[in-house]
Amino acid sequence: MWWSLPLLLAPAHAGPWVRDPGGHYVKVGGSAFVASVYDDPDVAEASDLAYTGQLATLYAEVGLPAGLQAVVQTAYAWGRNTDPATGWVYNSRGPAELALGLVWDVPWLDAPASLALTTRVPLHDGGAVPTLHPALGEPQVDLEGVAAAGQAVPVGPHWLWFAQEAGFRWRTPVIPTGRSEPSRANALTYRLQAGLAPSAGARSLGWLQIGVDGVWSPSADPLAKTHHAWTAGLAGTLWRGLNLEASVQHIYWAQNASTGWGMAAGVSWRGAPQD
Repeated sequence: MWWSLPLLLAPAHAGPWVRDPGGHYVKVGGSAFVASVYDDPDVAEASDLAYTGQLATLYAEVGLPAGLQAVVQTAYAWGRNTDPATGWVYNSRGPAELALGLVWDVPWLDAPASLALTTRVPLHDGGAVPTLHPALGEPQVDLEGVAAAGQAVPVGPHWLWFAQEAGFRWRTPVIPTGRSEPSRANALTYRLQAGLAPSAGARSLGWLQIGVDGVWSPSADPLAKTHHAWTAGLAGTLWRGLNLEASVQHIYWAQNASTGWGMAAGVSWRGAPQD
């Protein structure tokens, strides 16, 4: 599901590189998003409100046998709408969603490639918010399939890498709260990334990356959400597999969703399989 609460959040799939059995990546972080105008057709009378929001997130990847990798992601959200004319503030907070995914390393291609299947389950009572308060998400369970491919090229002691992803998001009719909600339009997703992983000798120094991503619904459904964004990020290695990460995102075009700026930071740990 794409968030009714429009915040910077890492995707719950791993890209084309699948970790070996026992390898892992765990990230704990937070993000903030600011929009001059809140736009969400699920929230009544919300026009002309300024919006700010935050997320606390946990994301993890674990390599499994048979070329598989498990992915899990969850978040707690805070949202605030502010009426510039009156100064009135409308707050929402609570658990956002749980995403569970399984990624398969495609074995017959020379370049890194994977197929991922992810389900996203709302942990909130989707849409059940008072008038003018920001929603914490959409009510239904989503199922998304993603195909990813990439390549890494050595540049001296460093690595330059590229990745591309394309997916289909099925907005299922399953609503955990049992609320009566209108059906949502399915959507296509994409992500393009390029990055540099510098090294000093055999020691990784972290990485730099830039990318574009989006969610596009071809449907005329008035509730369908579409957005396009660019992202830039960096990470510095603190000690062995421990990294400090930061990123900035700009949602520059959206329909039925807010445009604005997001910033995120977190601490991650990458571990290799144990012999």
